[in-house]
Amino acid sequence: MEDLKKLERIVEARMKRKARFEEQIQSTPSMADDLPKGSGRLNQYGMPTIPVARMLQSDGPFSTWVTIPIFRRNAGG
Repeated sequence: MEDLKKLERIVEARMKRKARFEEQIQSTPSMADDLPKGSGRLNQYGMPTIPVARMLQSDGPFSTWVTIPIFRRNAGG
């Protein structure tokens, strides 16, 4: 009989914890915003790829295609 009460308390505590966790998840930015702020297409998390107050820079100082030098050791040292 006592084991049954103990099991019921454990199940009740787990259900309360689950409810708290689900409430926290609903308050995250990706779930709470009906229309997330930012621009650009949505990424895999449902958020815009370009955040607020940032701009897409197409010709930046960094290149995505770079040549990588090949260093070879001299055989003679």
